[in-house]
Amino acid sequence: MASLSLTDKAQIVLSQTAFIVVEEIKSLYKTRAFVIFSILMLLPMQLILISYATTQYPQLLAEIEKAFFLNGIFENGAIDTFRDIFSSAMGVQTVQRGVISYTIGATTYYLNIPIIAIVTLLTCGFIASEREKGTLPVYVSKPVYRTQLVLSKFLAFAIVSLALTALTYSLAYFTYAATLLAPLSLFFTGVSETINLLLILIFFTWLFILAVGSITILFSSLIDRSIIAGVTSLIVLLLLSILPNMLIVFGGAGLSSYLRFFDIPGLASQLIDYHSLGFLNYYKSLWNIITMIGFFSEFIISRMVDPSTALIVIVLLTVVPLTASCIITEKREVT
Repeated sequence: MASLSLTDKAQIVLSQTAFIVVEEIKSLYKTRAFVIFSILMLLPMQLILISYATTQYPQLLAEIEKAFFLNGIFENGAIDTFRDIFSSAMGVQTVQRGVISYTIGATTYYLNIPIIAIVTLLTCGFIASEREKGTLPVYVSKPVYRTQLVLSKFLAFAIVSLALTALTYSLAYFTYAATLLAPLSLFFTGVSETINLLLILIFFTWLFILAVGSITILFSSLIDRSIIAGVTSLIVLLLLSILPNMLIVFGGAGLSSYLRFFDIPGLASQLIDYHSLGFLNYYKSLWNIITMIGFFSEFIISRMVDPSTALIVIVLLTVVPLTASCIITEKREVT
């Protein structure tokens, strides 16, 4: 029988991967960890909306109506006011009268310890549990690459987490838009002008979740026990998030300036802030990003992480651990 062509092999691998991804998504939905993940994603946003509906709505609507009648629709008008109100509710850094003000809101939760903990719980068993249950040899005995298995599990996790992240933020955004802009017949105009803020929140929160999941999967490929892999990953991620701030307090600013590159919540928050403020032009040229000039300059000059550098780092913190997981899973013996 003639050997398969490269195209045929690629089609087989893609079809296998699609099948595994679908099965992994189905199995994720059945796990207790996924139920907890969903609750912890949606419940805080529900509490924000309940507070908004019961105490804040009349005042915020009055603010938008006042801005509309005084300044019209756009500049300092209803839509700009709506953008500031929603940004404040989500905890995005906002600009008020030329002064940057920091607010506490949703992103403080969604880019912090609670989500790190639940993502770790959800992903710590991706490889380790297969070894624990003895199912990894079954995969190996079939015409399925181990790397294919790792990437399929990660892709399933990426799809599920994106859906939950999009649902969480969209629920709040469209509730605010429908109740604050619709009474002034500005719903569609307002959404078209401010939908980018929703997309920014979804995308960078999702990047944060992917980076946490990728690092946890790395420990899952190294350690045979799910619980130990999860605890180890959680400790490492919490230390990376907390240490930079602790070192500044106790006089370790020099070391902190290097560790800030591994503070995933801080990197994601900064990316959301810069993009939400419309600082897209702040990015360096594409050439700087490709050559990583900004990345190396940040190690020399101790200051806030440049947005282009932050994006490079958070992508690397996703890709590098995931690649290492694939290599480790391919090389480790299956018993």
